[in-house]
Amino acid sequence: VLRPAYEGAARGGEPFVVGTEAELRAIWSAMLKVYGNEADARLAVARNQQVILPYINSPAVITGAHRALLQKFGAEDAAKIIRQNPGILACDPAALAATPSRDIESAASFVAAFDSLPR
Repeated sequence: VLRPAYEGAARGGEPFVVGTEAELRAIWSAMLKVYGNEADARLAVARNQQVILPYINSPAVITGAHRALLQKFGAEDAAKIIRQNPGILACDPAALAATPSRDIESAASFVAAFDSLPR
């Protein structure tokens, strides 16, 4: 279960909280929707935690970015791209739709290669 670090603290208040439980649940629901299952959504969040932070992202951006990828690449290639680069789901959907396909694919390949380096 996703919960804010400090119960009852307002986002931006003291102490700082990344978001409310409702915001986190809404973002998690959007992640489940675009990945199709909990295992893949968890893996994506483990690879890039920024995609679930309400002060960085929103459900509308996640589903909008996914929709832009579906329109550009189709379901199979869009799924490959979000697996390679979960952070793409925090990109402005309109900007993503205007980005050349080869740039999106190159960025996804770069992120996947970088993430595969030994730590």
